[in-house]
Amino acid sequence: MEQIDVSGISCPLNYAKIKVKLSQIYPGKQLQALIDNEKALDSISTSLTLDSHKLISISPKRDGKYLIIVEK
Repeated sequence: MEQIDVSGISCPLNYAKIKVKLSQIYPGKQLQALIDNEKALDSISTSLTLDSHKLISISPKRDGKYLIIVEK
């Protein structure tokens, strides 16, 4: 599974980086994205859905970050 860490990167650049990474993987494959901006969760999840990706899960981590798993 591919991974990207966009911690410390604000909107909309964090989503842009996730989108670029998704463009580099095959349809049906999954990407793990690590973010540290709770406010960005809604906009990122909405954007992923609007771009026809499947949001698998959003999980809080112990360090205050969130793990998003998305399928291209």
